[in-house]
Amino acid sequence: FQWRRHQATGKAWVEQSPDGKQLIGRTIETDKPSTVVGTRTSEFQHHQSPVAGKTIRGISDSGMLYHLRMPDNWDASKEADVIVLLHGSNFTTAGMVSVVANQWPDIAKRFAILGIQGERWAEWSTPKDLRFNYTYVNWMGRSTYKGFPFTDRESPLLVVDVIDELDKLHSFGRVFVGGHSQGGFLTYILHMHFPEKLAGTFPIAGGMPIQSDPKAFDDNALMAEQRKKPMIIIHGTRDKVVSPSVSTYAQQSFLAHDFHLVKRLSPEAGHPFDFLPINDAIDWLDLVTSSDPTTLAEFAAKQTEKKSWRDVGAVVQRAKVLGVEEQLRDSIAAFEAAAAENVEIHLDAIRSNTDGNWIDAFLQWHDQFALSEAAQPAIRAFQDLRAVHRVEGSRLESEAKKAFRENKTDEGWAKYREIIEKYYASPQYRTLSDSVKKHFVGR
Repeated sequence: FQWRRHQATGKAWVEQSPDGKQLIGRTIETDKPSTVVGTRTSEFQHHQSPVAGKTIRGISDSGMLYHLRMPDNWDASKEADVIVLLHGSNFTTAGMVSVVANQWPDIAKRFAILGIQGERWAEWSTPKDLRFNYTYVNWMGRSTYKGFPFTDRESPLLVVDVIDELDKLHSFGRVFVGGHSQGGFLTYILHMHFPEKLAGTFPIAGGMPIQSDPKAFDDNALMAEQRKKPMIIIHGTRDKVVSPSVSTYAQQSFLAHDFHLVKRLSPEAGHPFDFLPINDAIDWLDLVTSSDPTTLAEFAAKQTEKKSWRDVGAVVQRAKVLGVEEQLRDSIAAFEAAAAENVEIHLDAIRSNTDGNWIDAFLQWHDQFALSEAAQPAIRAFQDLRAVHRVEGSRLESEAKKAFRENKTDEGWAKYREIIEKYYASPQYRTLSDSVKKHFVGR
């Protein structure tokens, strides 16, 4: 038969297996043939009815396969908060849904768990072992970058379509998205392009693609929404598949662009999903997005006692959105007092600005107290200095990248070094500082 996909055309043949469960064949595009493999997904049903505490296998209107487990005590007349899981390359969410439900039964009682498969499936899949991949490399969505033609229906939109479809059918409440490895890359994209649809995200052992970089957006309303939603990054320090450095870069990039609700967990673990503290990430997202004033007050009190000021700030922010600050009065007072202790020291350092020796201490303090009222005079002064440093920092970063592309590595590193030595208030300082210091150590 003749086939056509977007602007490409060609010929192909396909045969059905004797048992009727699989198709196999070849397509011929110019001089590059490729294999066609298909399998009958008879266990997945369109709009299958969920059952409390059981996992069903469904097919969305767009043909995406998913695994859905409703909470143990699910009441179909009420909204269900949902954990959306995204798999790694050549993998499946079937095991992920099972792991979360069995390993952390408390989560299975409180949340629906939805695993969405990628739309591109691995050719070596069998009917009993379906494996998939997501697509998003050329998808640029709402960023300032431009994508390739016909990429608009890749994984980011398809995954969101599944969430929307099932929300209409089963009434979802808060939606938390967490993806592992390849799914982690996709999670960053979903957070940055569809924040209005999500309550929070937890990318796992993945990196931040360019189309989810904070620098890639200029829509003020979208940018404000991105910063409202909490994110907790999980990456094992012993990961040999995806370097933990990509999560370090992502976290520093978000912090450099005033994402005050981004946190990171760095367990002594490798790459596999099963051994990472998924439950801790979900619990944190659950707490900082709670609508129960008592829950917020109790969590704030515990974090105040530990002097975990970033968590206190996140909960205080949530309380302000809900208008229940009074119930967190003691924690808010302690938070503001702790911020005020060093605000004058940082303010004086920024105003005098004789050198950059103050920057690391300030950034550490800033991350703890950026959401406090007491810290705002120092933060505003820093933002004024950043506006000046940002211009030269961006120029030098562009020149350094150009030098690296031309294999002028020494020149590139010299440009980076100039940023951290002269323009340390720029956003580039956060993402470059550690690597530059390591590169020049002993030189």
